[in-house]
Amino acid sequence: MSYFTLVYPETMEFAEAHPEGSELQVYYDPLNPAESVLVPGPRADKRYSDLILASLGVGVGVVLALLGWLEILG
Repeated sequence: MSYFTLVYPETMEFAEAHPEGSELQVYYDPLNPAESVLVPGPRADKRYSDLILASLGVGVGVVLALLGWLEILG
C-alpha cells in the first residue's frame, strides 16, 4: 500500500523514467485489486506528515468545539 501521492516534480521524473508504452510494475492486493499502487510503502522523506496533518485537524476541531461551547454558555 502506498501512503503518499506523487506531486510535482516527482510526477515529471516518473513520466520521464516511464515513457508512454513502457512496462512498469504495479503492486496490488490479490484479494482487493482496487488497492493497486505504483510506488509501495511510506515516503522516506516525510514519514510523519500524515500523522502531523491529522493531529493538526483534530486540534483545530477541538478548538472550534470549545469556542462554540463557550459561545453557548456565554
